[in-house]
Amino acid sequence: LFRSEPNGAFVETVIAAALQRIEHYQSLQFKCRENALAITKLEEALHWLHARTARRERENTEGTHAGS
Repeated sequence: LFRSEPNGAFVETVIAAALQRIEHYQSLQFKCRENALAITKLEEALHWLHARTARRERENTEGTHAGS
């Protein structure tokens, strides 16, 4: 299925950028439990968004407004 170029950023790209930044903070003196929890939740968000994309690809609805 052809997927057109985004008009802006995909949500997954924004989440991945935030994840990368917080992981960087964790490698510095800013390491803390809250950052670790945020990393876990961002990884979880990416997991579910990728799962949704995989499902929609199987259903041939990815890149369309069809389905849920």
